[in-house]
Amino acid sequence: MQRHCGYGKNVCVTGTEEPKAGPEAHTTAGATITGTGHSPILAMAATIAHTHHERWDGKGYPRGLAGEDIPIEGRITAVADVFDALTSKRPYKPPFPVEKALAIIREGKGTQFDPAVVDAFFAALEEALQVYREYADASVIAEAAASAEPAASATG
Repeated sequence: MQRHCGYGKNVCVTGTEEPKAGPEAHTTAGATITGTGHSPILAMAATIAHTHHERWDGKGYPRGLAGEDIPIEGRITAVADVFDALTSKRPYKPPFPVEKALAIIREGKGTQFDPAVVDAFFAALEEALQVYREYADASVIAEAAASAEPAASATG
């Protein structure tokens, strides 16, 4: 176990032997971990890990890429990752209702997300929601639905 922890520490450590700060470190660490070897699948995984937090408007990280300079794999994963993060329960937040997550993705079209990728996501929304329902924890879906009810009753 200590060897495993030591390996993880080395991946996340810069040349100065100081840990990388902030949540941005996971993009570089993921690219480092998956970018070793000769597998095309791992090469794509490295690209995704390194670019899924770039933003269409160039305000993302780790490199501040913009528009089509962001590989398509990263642009697609950015939308999927945000949908998953918003609709999942986290230690610091309850799951958002699907409708709220979709509204946030719509709002990010052209700034955070590639407009064509957002359009493709919404064109395939029924399939995406089927995957969500199939793989999400049932308690998370119920919690997200329950948190949406007060907002729905407040508008009705």
